[in-house]
Amino acid sequence: MIDKDTNYNKYFLRLVKDFDESTILNPNLNGVNKPELNKNEFKIKKDSIEEFCKENSIDENVLWQS
Repeated sequence: MIDKDTNYNKYFLRLVKDFDESTILNPNLNGVNKPELNKNEFKIKKDSIEEFCKENSIDENVLWQS
């Protein structure tokens, strides 16, 4: 049960206050040519993900975060 007297914003801000900024990946450009970005897309069936996670005893959230 959630304690209504706890200030959760302060709690989570305290947890992340020492984090650095997010990582920014800068392309290695010489200023002359812009690279063409590749885009790959594919579909994964939800049933396949659920089966994989069950077989490997992991949570779907863990799979996507890895």
